This record gives sequence, C-alpha cells and structure tokens, in this order.
Amino acid sequence: MRKSSKQAIENIDINDDNYEFIVDGIKLLSKNGYEIGEYNPHGVSAYLIQNDHTTTVTIGDHEQDAVDNAVDSGAWDSLLMSDTDYKEYSDNNWDDSYIHAGNASEPFWCEHLHIAKLIQA
Repeated sequence: MRKSSKQAIENIDINDDNYEFIVDGIKLLSKNGYEIGEYNPHGVSAYLIQNDHTTTVTIGDHEQDAVDNAVDSGAWDSLLMSDTDYKEYSDNNWDDSYIHAGNASEPFWCEHLHIAKLIQA
C-alpha cells in the first residue's frame, strides 16, 4: 500500500460507523492501482453495498459499475433469482424487486438494496 493510502487511513475518524468499510475500500482501491488524491479522471470510488443478507465493499466508476463488480466477484451469488421467480416477477411487471447486473446481466433480488459511496480515489 502506498503512502497516500496509509495517510488516508490515518485521517479517517475511528468513530465513523463505516470506519472498517472505509479502510477496506481504501485498501481495495490501492490493490487495483488507485491511490487517494491521485489522478482519477473516471472518479473510481469504493462503495459499500448491502442487500438483504449480503454486505460487500467494491469499487466502480458509479453505483451500477460497483454493483456489477460485486456480482462478477461472486458476492451476490445467493441473490440470483431462479428462472421461475424471474418469469413470475417479469410477467407481473414487478420490476422494482430485481435488477439485471454483472457481465451476464442476470436478474438479482434488490428489494432491500443500499449503496453508499465510501471514498473516492
């Protein structure tokens, strides 16, 4: 981890409710070549994504990119809709219950989805 990431971690308020998630986000950004405060034309950031029983920290240019990265990493495997459920919800236009995500654009449950930007590189 480079100096800018270490400094960013040192500057986080330890009393912040998301302290551990922010630290994880900084480390994930650094692991992927993004240092806090350095040139970042696409605004790559770390996001906290919570949905039902899953919690993950991932990176992306925007929220959808972060969700896609979470799906592609396997963090949402338990939220994948069955073919039967997808057909029922799609046929009844209950589109607010699921999203298509990941490289395969598969349907995932999202009724309790919460996304928060933790820190931008």
